[in-house]
Amino acid sequence: MAGSLTLPINMLVNVSIEYQAKLLSRDAFNRLLIVGSTTNGRATDTGIYTSIDGVKLDYGVEAPEYTIAQKYFAQNPKPRDLMIATVTALTDPLASIGEVSAKTLGFYAFCFAGEVAAANIQGLAEWAQSHNRMFMTVMTDDTEAVTTGDALKELGQYHYCITYHEDYDTVGAVAGMALDQRYDKTDGVKTLHLKSLVSVVSTDISQTQAANLKAACINYYSDYGNPDNSLPIFANGHAGGGKFFDFVMGFDWLRNVIETNVFNGQRLRRLTPQTDRGMMMIKADIVNGLEEAVKAGLVAPGTWNGAALGEIETYDYLPTGYYVYNESIRDQPQVIREQRIAPPFTILVKGAGAIHDTDITLIPEA
Repeated sequence: MAGSLTLPINMLVNVSIEYQAKLLSRDAFNRLLIVGSTTNGRATDTGIYTSIDGVKLDYGVEAPEYTIAQKYFAQNPKPRDLMIATVTALTDPLASIGEVSAKTLGFYAFCFAGEVAAANIQGLAEWAQSHNRMFMTVMTDDTEAVTTGDALKELGQYHYCITYHEDYDTVGAVAGMALDQRYDKTDGVKTLHLKSLVSVVSTDISQTQAANLKAACINYYSDYGNPDNSLPIFANGHAGGGKFFDFVMGFDWLRNVIETNVFNGQRLRRLTPQTDRGMMMIKADIVNGLEEAVKAGLVAPGTWNGAALGEIETYDYLPTGYYVYNESIRDQPQVIREQRIAPPFTILVKGAGAIHDTDITLIPEA
């Protein structure tokens, strides 16, 4: 018969619970923000919606926010969610996006519930560039679109996407299609060129108009092919400054991934030593993000055409698609070391790119 005195089993098997530290999550790169002035049915002035039904309930079917959201959610595949913010007035778009961003930056792309005047586009493009966000808009006048595009493309700003179309609400469709970048999937990066827009009627344009729009880095949605067997497609997939949307968004995503990986890595470790070993820990966090970019199809092996760095010379081949360089911690000035600052890292990255145009020579012989 057992006695009244027993020994606890944790003398033999001891289980302790250690809760993981809360980590930073990555930015919401697949989310569009619509900035409007329609009073909604919510207590808050900013809401996230996962379907058009919620937008209808809050805004009704007559609101411009609803018509843009309807085209956004109509795309295939259907976007996961959408943010709508209500501001007091849209007369000053730059002040409006500033008002919203002071409360939340839980979006990547943003547009407005009404067409933005050409005079305001440069300021919005500058704001988007400085905040690593993407301003998206539609211009309904092709001449004005070309003039605006020509003026902007030399300014070194990449964070805007302008499309010419007769219907401004098409901005929702363009955003819904463009933000379908699946960085967690193999070959998940998508170029916008030659894609279809659901619930959007194509705009008739001439070859001269198409050439002018392309030269100005303006996108358009028009029919290609035989008039009796044509297909509406989205061309050209531009962002600003002559760069392409998938490239700009992709490297914004990669920047955020590396920042988040390095932050979370240092948070999880008890200590990142200020030694060569500690630098290798940080480098491993960086490489993990770069390998995600390779898998997604954003980064690929290729020839480095830029300036030499470390062991890489101009025209060297990058077999992984990237090269991570850091200055030696042994050469770090003591005054910097005492501040516990790591020597800077520099990353060379080769974008995978995408083929948009193809020239083919056919040589027949009888």
